[in-house]
Formats: sequence, C-alpha cells, structure tokens
Amino acid sequence: MDPLALRIDLAVGTAGTGDPAGVIGRIDAVLAHTPHTLAVRVVSVEEVDGCDLVVVSPDAPAGLIAAARFSGIPVFRVMGGGGVVEGHGAEGFLATLRSLDAYNAERVDAKRIGRQVDERTAAIQARLRAAGLDAALLEPVAASLLPHYVRTRILADRYRLLHLGAGTAVYALSAVAIAAVTVQALLLPDRPSLIWVEVGAIAAILLLLIAARTLDWHRKWLDYRFLAERIRSAIFLCFVCVRCSVPGTHPGITLTHHADDWMSRAFEGLLDVRPLEYCSLAVPLESLKHFLLSTWIDRQVDFYAATERHNRRWYDLLLHAGEFFFIATLIAAAAHASGAVHHGGALLAAATIVLPAVAASLSAIRVQREYRHNAERAAAMLHHLSSITLRIRRAERMDELCDLLEEANEVMLREQQEWRVVFRFRELEGV
Repeated sequence: MDPLALRIDLAVGTAGTGDPAGVIGRIDAVLAHTPHTLAVRVVSVEEVDGCDLVVVSPDAPAGLIAAARFSGIPVFRVMGGGGVVEGHGAEGFLATLRSLDAYNAERVDAKRIGRQVDERTAAIQARLRAAGLDAALLEPVAASLLPHYVRTRILADRYRLLHLGAGTAVYALSAVAIAAVTVQALLLPDRPSLIWVEVGAIAAILLLLIAARTLDWHRKWLDYRFLAERIRSAIFLCFVCVRCSVPGTHPGITLTHHADDWMSRAFEGLLDVRPLEYCSLAVPLESLKHFLLSTWIDRQVDFYAATERHNRRWYDLLLHAGEFFFIATLIAAAAHASGAVHHGGALLAAATIVLPAVAASLSAIRVQREYRHNAERAAAMLHHLSSITLRIRRAERMDELCDLLEEANEVMLREQQEWRVVFRFRELEGV
C-alpha cells in the first residue's frame, strides 16, 4: 500500500438482527488500496446522524430508514437470506469510496516525489530566509502536507496531458480521415490503399475514446487538480495558524461539488495529518507578509497573468486559423463553381471538402480547451488577487493579515470550483 495513501474512517450504524458482514465485506473490497477502519455499532433513530452509513434489517425500528434518508445517510439493506440491497444513497456512497481508492491506487515514482519535495522545500526555505524567518518553520509542513501536494500535482498533470492530448488527437484524426478518403477518391483513384489511412485514423479515434472513458482521464484531471490546489492553500495557511476549511455546502442547486464527495473526505484527512499545535504567530509581521506574498500570493498573481496571456493568444490563433481555412474554402468553391480553373477541378473539389474539416477540427479544439472562458476568468482573478495583495501590504495587525489570507483562499476556492464546473462538461465524446 502506498505510504501516501489517504486514510478513511467510517462509522457504520446497524439496526435489526441482520448480519452486516456482507456490507462490510463489500466496503473492504472497494477500499482495497485504502487504509481504513469501520466502527460498527447498533444505533437508534436518534443516533443515525452520527453515522457514515446505516445497515438495516427487515426488523429494524420503524422510522430509521426515513431518518437516514432525511439526513442524507446511505442505507444498505440486509435481507433474510444474507443478501445485500443498496438503498437510498448507497450507490453514490460506493462511487465516492471507489474514487478515493482509485486515487490511492495511482502509481507515482517515490523517487520522483522525493526529488520534487526536496526541490520545493529548498526553494521555500530560501524564501523564508530571504524574508528574515527561520527556515525550520517549514519542517512540519514539508514532512506532512508537501509530499501529498507533490503526488497530487503529478497526477493532475498526468491526466491533464492525457485528456487534452486525446481530445486534440481525436479532432485532428477526424480531419485526417476526411482528407485521406477525399484525396484517394478525387485525386488518386488508382491508390485504394490510401483508404487504410482513414481506417487507421477512425480506429485510433475509437481507441482514444474508449481509453479516455474507461480509464476516467477527464474526472481524474478535474478532481486531482482541485485537490492539489486545496492542499497548496492549506500549506501556506498553516504559517498563520489558519486551518484551510473543507468547501462548504452551497445553498440550493450547485454543480461545484457535493459536501460528501471523495475530495472533501480526502482533504479532511489531510488536514488532520498536519495539526496546528506546532504553529506560532510569534513571528515578525512584516517578515511573514513578505514571505507569504513572495511565495504564495504573488506567484498566484503571476500564474493568472500568464494564464490570461496564454489562453487569449491560443484563442485568437485558433479563431483566425479557422477563419483562414473557411475563407480558403470559399475561394476554392468559387473557383470551382466558376469553371475558371480547367485542369484543377478535382483538386479544388478536394479542397472544398478538406479545408472545412480542418477548420471544424480547430474550432472543436478551441471550444474543448475553453480558451476564452479561461482567459476571462484569469483576468478576473488577477484583479481580485492584485487588490488583496495591496491590502496585505498595508496590513498592520496579525489578525488583519489572517483575514486577508482567508479571503484570498476563498477567492481561489471559488475560482477552482468554477473551473471544475466549466470543464466538467468538456468530457471527450465522439459525437
């Protein structure tokens, strides 16, 4: 089992005379890569709220299932023959556990993690010394949260490359397939073997779609990036003795997250890994401000500035490239229709088919990567964080600094949630 695997402890309530062993065995099987404990106890209707799940038998007290449903507690039913039926909320609960276990089962080279932890530790300690603070302040965090951040960041980057790379490849291969069959049919009819290029492109597209969906590249990228950014904030808030809170439940309907999703559970477990007892605010205020600004807030400002530039540049480039190909298509179609070109009719016909396919592929890539939305969101974040930065520089009390850092954390949390919602609907699809 991975030494950085996140632990989960579950409180299992039972009601009735049925044996919960079947449910416990199912949970143990789901959490094969996750260190966990299951505290089983008999509960009454009034005690349901303190459980993570409830196992009920046919002779369970009346009203217990209704109480569990009202509190959002998943219910498993144990039938007379020992069979288990998933009741209200059970399917979602097991999906949460599977996602957590999938995270723990991810393979990341321990040497790579150790190397990056050492590099980040050295860089942060250098900034602590530059701010006039003791480099030893980082040691509790470097031994607890930092390795988890590095591991999660590596995984987020891995699945980002896989998902976005697969998306680009699918759209590019679609254009290749159209180009291959068009060229063969109109320009090289004596080369039927070129059709195999189309066959290969379509086969590659199907394989990428199947791999992306089966291996869950899209969800893992979104979840792991969100978790990594939460851990990053928690690391720096530790320096001001602030516990980075779990995202709260949003009133009403929201697509951002569920209060009981696997990331909330994982993040809570990580926060418990690094208690704040070691923390002390008996450090010079100006030095602490300088360190947190230079190492965290200013770097986030630089990140959003670079993100805005990058996304605007690529949005404009792909937009203008698509327009260019459509204009070229118009010219080719007009030339073909006019009959002005007597010896290149087949070539012009091929161009009127292939060029729109290329333009459509570029447009699909632009939409899938949400360049414009990312640029606008980054610009808004740049404005918010720049304002908070100025207020931090003017802060004269430690409690004022803590409040401003919590505000910055809240702004970044909401941006990360919005990002996750936007890309949630950019799953790789064939049609």
